[in-house]
Amino acid sequence: MTQDLRAVGGQKVYLVGEFGLLPADQLNAIMQSIVHSDVNGAQAAGGLIWGFRGHRHDGGFYWHKESTGHYSYHLPGFAKEGEANQEQAVVDLVRTAAAQMAGQQTMAPLPKPEAPLLRETTSPFAINWMGAAVGRSYDVERAASPTGPWTVVGRGISDGVNEWNPETMVLFRDDYRQLQLGHTYYYRVTAKNESGRSAPSNVISVQHSEENQPPVVTLEPALTTTQDQGVELTASWQDDGLPSREVKVGWQHAGDGQVHFCHADRAQTRAWFTAPGTYALTFTADDGLLKSSKTVTVTVGEAAGKAPADFCRYHGEVYGVAEGRLTVMKSDKDALTVGEDGFLAHLPTRGIRSAGRCRRRGAVSSCSM
Repeated sequence: MTQDLRAVGGQKVYLVGEFGLLPADQLNAIMQSIVHSDVNGAQAAGGLIWGFRGHRHDGGFYWHKESTGHYSYHLPGFAKEGEANQEQAVVDLVRTAAAQMAGQQTMAPLPKPEAPLLRETTSPFAINWMGAAVGRSYDVERAASPTGPWTVVGRGISDGVNEWNPETMVLFRDDYRQLQLGHTYYYRVTAKNESGRSAPSNVISVQHSEENQPPVVTLEPALTTTQDQGVELTASWQDDGLPSREVKVGWQHAGDGQVHFCHADRAQTRAWFTAPGTYALTFTADDGLLKSSKTVTVTVGEAAGKAPADFCRYHGEVYGVAEGRLTVMKSDKDALTVGEDGFLAHLPTRGIRSAGRCRRRGAVSSCSM
């Protein structure tokens, strides 16, 4: 910093270019150097820290992730959602530096957020809005008429989630159990931060026309195994996401304790049997209001070998290196070769020879015919 300021000599505006992808304490050290470095009265005009992204029009934020694992930052900073990214610390150190360069000791409080922009929707279970620039959280209100009275149905909702995907995510889903099919409902949203609350957003109307359907279960009707093998159970299910996206699944056997499941609460699991016979195993998917079940008939024969000590950690024998066999095949085509310049390359040699000669010095490659 001092070297650059000395070179500029106060004859040009000096702005520190983009920097970032570092822990917050190191970023703060750079930022404070930008603020306080002085060479014969010459100082930096500012610095560009990597990198911020703004709100999406239909909810959430745009985002970017570098190969270092750092995500872009979002104003005003989200302590919980951005914890691994040190987002709140980075936002605060930038705001503090800006205040110091303006002659203030500390950063000023955030302004109250402006009203968010609520987007039109056809479903009370897919409500999104364009967030306010400094809003930390949002409250959603619902009414039976466009003028109220209003009831808070969603409180303290954050739009600061990283890796926001508008194809699969929504900011707010109303409670299916509180709505009546065929009725029209009205919604509005307010933004909040530590300085206050925004004015309400625009009002939208939504007619509730989505009737909950039971999950659809797919399951093989019959399986055959032996007592020493157990059986792999695999079920699948689809649901309409109502009344919520949570669906509980489970396996059952209404018998005399002869069937054992490794994980009865998973769609894919293993089962084993203490005696040969025919067993009916039922898989159920329950969305909280409606459920569906299907049954697979498992025919279990006498043991054909030694049963494993643990059916839930079922695997074959472990072989040592000496028992393995390695087959090596050699090919002259596109082989790795060391060129005259000492670089190892996987290149078609014939192509290079016919085209000319290529050399590489440092990061620069050149070819001659």
